[in-house]
Amino acid sequence: MDRSQLAVFSSLVQAAIRLTLLGCGIAVPLADAQTEQVQNQAPRAGAHVVSGTVTNSVTGMPIARALVELDAQTVRHILTDASGMFRFESVPEGLAKLEAERPGFLQPSDVGTEMRRSVSVQVSADVQGIVLKLVPQGVLAGYVRSIQGIPIEAFPVRVYYRSVVDGKTRWQKAASLSSGEDGYFRVFEMPAESVVVSAGPELWRPRPPGAKHLGYPSVFYPNARGRAAASEITVTPGQEVQTDFSLSQEPLFEVSGEVAGLQETIDTKVELSNSSGEALPLVQVHSGRHDFSAYVTEGRYTLRASAEVDGQAWQATVPLTITSNMVGIRVVLGRRPPIAVKVRNESTVNHNQKPNPLTAAVTLTTGAPSLNPLQFVARQLANGDQTSMVVAGVEPGNYSVEISAYGAYVKSAISGSTDLLHDELLVPEDGGVAPVDVVLSDDGGQVTGSVKLPEHDSSATVLLVPEAGSSKEVRTVITEATGQFEFVQVRPGSFILLAFDRVESLEFRNSDVLSRYLSSGVHVSVAERQVVTASPELILFDK
Repeated sequence: MDRSQLAVFSSLVQAAIRLTLLGCGIAVPLADAQTEQVQNQAPRAGAHVVSGTVTNSVTGMPIARALVELDAQTVRHILTDASGMFRFESVPEGLAKLEAERPGFLQPSDVGTEMRRSVSVQVSADVQGIVLKLVPQGVLAGYVRSIQGIPIEAFPVRVYYRSVVDGKTRWQKAASLSSGEDGYFRVFEMPAESVVVSAGPELWRPRPPGAKHLGYPSVFYPNARGRAAASEITVTPGQEVQTDFSLSQEPLFEVSGEVAGLQETIDTKVELSNSSGEALPLVQVHSGRHDFSAYVTEGRYTLRASAEVDGQAWQATVPLTITSNMVGIRVVLGRRPPIAVKVRNESTVNHNQKPNPLTAAVTLTTGAPSLNPLQFVARQLANGDQTSMVVAGVEPGNYSVEISAYGAYVKSAISGSTDLLHDELLVPEDGGVAPVDVVLSDDGGQVTGSVKLPEHDSSATVLLVPEAGSSKEVRTVITEATGQFEFVQVRPGSFILLAFDRVESLEFRNSDVLSRYLSSGVHVSVAERQVVTASPELILFDK
C-alpha cells in the first residue's frame, strides 16, 4: 500500500471511529493515539501549532472530551482534555478551519454563527487561545398521567415549533414519540423557537363485549382542547422544561361507515383529523369493501376520502361534530369542479410586435388555523396555454389567494364580485366558484435606494409595504453588500419602505406585527414607469 492509499485508508478509518465516538462518547484511544502521533512528528518548515479551548456557551465552563476537527489541507481530529483544551501541531501555513461537537450539544445547523462553534484562521505562525463555544441542548420532558396519578403508557406526544416562512407563521413538527411505561417522555435537541406540545389521542384497543368505551382525549399542554388555546413554550439552551399532562377518561364514540359508489377493485384512502389538523387513528379493515371505523372523544373532526378513478382524482370531505356514535356514514366520492384561472395581459412594451405573454403563479391557502394548512396550486392546461390554468380538488372553505407575477405586477384579481387582492375566496360545498380573472401589467414603477449597513453586516432586507391593501402584497428584496436595493414592476400607489437587519423570525405578513414598525419607515409614492429613490434607516430586529 503506497503513501497516498495509506492516507485515504487512514482518513476512512478515522471517520468511522469518529461516528462511533459521537454516538457512544468513547474515544480515548483515538485521542491518545492521535496526540501521540502528532507529538512524535518532527516539526516541519512552515508548520505551526494551533490550540485553544472548547467551552459551554451558557456556563462558560470548559468541555472535556469534545471532538475538534481541523481542516488544513488534510482533516484531523482530536478530543479535548479534562480542561477542555485541544492542541494541533505541525499545521501547515494557510487557511485552517476548526469545528467542535459533542453529544448533548446542538448541531451546527441549529445554532447561530455568533456561537463560534466553528472558526477559520489564517495560519502563518502559532495560533493560540482559540475559543470554540458549544450550545447545550434544551430538553423538554414530562409525565402523562390520569387525574388519579396513574401513568399512561404508549401515549402519543408531539412537539411543534413555530417557524416563519415568507413572513407567515407555520407550525412544523419537531418531535413525535410515545410515553414510557411510567408515563414519562423526554425530547432532546429542542429548537430555540416557541413550541407547543400535544398529547393523544389514546390508541384504540379492543374492549370486552359490553364494556363501556372510555379513553383519553387529544389535548395540548396544559390540557387545552385545540392548538389555539395551547401554551407556547420556549426552551432555552441548557434548560429543561417540564410539561406534565393530567388526563381524565371520556366516552369514546364510534365513527364508522363506507366509501360508496366505487368498484371493489378501486383502492380508497380515508383520513380523520381533529380541529387542529392533526391526523387521528382510523382503521380500514377491508379496503375492497371501502369501510372505515374510528373511536374518538366528543368534538369537531374532518373526514376525508379519496380515490383514483380512470386516472382522475375523486374526493370527498365530510365535517363531523361528534356528540354520540355516528355509524353507517356514506361517503360519496366525486370530482370537485376545478376553479378556472385566466391571466390577462396589459403590456405596454414592444407596441410594434406581439409581446410575450406575462405569466403568474396562483396559490390558494386555507384561512382556517391549522397545524397542517391546506394549499392548492394552479396548474397550466395541457394545451400549453400559459395564460389558462385550473386549481383542482379544492375543499370547501375560505382561502387566501396569493399571486406572484413574473416581469409584471398584479393589477387586479377578481372572482365574481370578490376582490382577491383584499378578500378571501369562498369555496362553497358544491365547489362552484366563478373563474379567477387575473390582470397583469408591465408598466409598473421602480423603487431604488440604499441602506447604511453596519460593518459586520453584508446585507439587509427591505420591505415594500402598501399603505392601502393586504399584507400579502408586501414585497421583499435583499440588498447588495453595498446596501443598494431595487424593486421593479411596482404597482402604482403609496408605500412604506422598511429596512431590517434580518427578517427570518419577523411575521411581516401579520398586519398587527408590522404596524409596530411603520413609524420607522419612509413613505414613497410610485406612478407608472416612474423611478423613485429613497434610503430607509436600518431597523435592528429583536425577536
